[in-house]
Amino acid sequence: MRLVQLPEADPYHMTFATRLVAMLAKKLQDNIFALMTPTKKPFISVGYHEEISRVINLKLTNELGIQVIRRDTGGGAVIITPNQQGYRIGINELPSRIQDIYSTFLSPVLELLKEYGNPQLRGQDILFNGKKISGNGAVTYDNVTCITGSIILKNDIVELSNLLNIPSEKFKDKIAKSIQEWVTGLSEEIGREVTPEEIREKLRRILITKYNAVPYELSEEDMKYWDKVSIPEDDPGVDRLSYVEGCFKVTSRVFLCNEERKFRKMVNVTVRLVDDKIDDVVISGDYFVEPRGIIKVLESSLKGKSLQDAKLMIRDVLKDSKIYGFSIDELSSLFDDILKKYLQYK
Repeated sequence: MRLVQLPEADPYHMTFATRLVAMLAKKLQDNIFALMTPTKKPFISVGYHEEISRVINLKLTNELGIQVIRRDTGGGAVIITPNQQGYRIGINELPSRIQDIYSTFLSPVLELLKEYGNPQLRGQDILFNGKKISGNGAVTYDNVTCITGSIILKNDIVELSNLLNIPSEKFKDKIAKSIQEWVTGLSEEIGREVTPEEIREKLRRILITKYNAVPYELSEEDMKYWDKVSIPEDDPGVDRLSYVEGCFKVTSRVFLCNEERKFRKMVNVTVRLVDDKIDDVVISGDYFVEPRGIIKVLESSLKGKSLQDAKLMIRDVLKDSKIYGFSIDELSSLFDDILKKYLQYK
């Protein structure tokens, strides 16, 4: 394993540090554990498949000058603040069972948190005293898988939680009913301030002494690559449809219908119907699907089809995909529910 300390970076470089780490893992033919330098100013990282206007209070973020950036990984929108210690992990060889990726490669983070208390890994989250203290996601680039995550050192997320539009369904499988009850910070839990410098030093020690990590200094070539892959991109096709709940009659020929459900992850489907056919559709949420572009392929394939035909198309397009957060049958059920609403309001 190679240990990399990433320098202070703007939000775009931080968001796409996974691309840099994947490149390094492939170039060095080794796993990479990269430590982030915390941001100076808060920003919001939105999941790859989320509808920005549905999950973010854009009026407020614009007023406060807070950047909203779509990342490569799935999951829900998260607020990144100076009081989080982030990390990126590049993995060349995955465990035989894909579900073991987090338990295997987050072990240094768990060992670190054990020095403060009793952390528990729950899926891709790490809990501390029953509350979320670390969130993690994963993405694959050219056969290299990258984990992106952070440890919350001070729970200042609650102060900015009004920037997020969080449905109550999000918390239905948790004891908590709100972000205030679900998220915590290490400083609050142990009763003293914990700094990013303290966490980085402890992680460095654990990685070098227990995992034989070898420090690696970024070259000028590496930095140029990071610059290249961190250029802001346009996000065409995002939020194409109006924000609607239920089913809404636009004209006698045009309907907008929406259905949202929490499976393992939140999934939201919005459909525009013209003359009983799907004219446009957005399938969003905090799930993740590989290959990453397959949902766009599905959305395109559904155009011109009836709601009755959606189930067959969903199965045909997604049959060879890796889906994290819902099943093919669960997604199909949302289209069935939209059909029922449509027939009721038509």
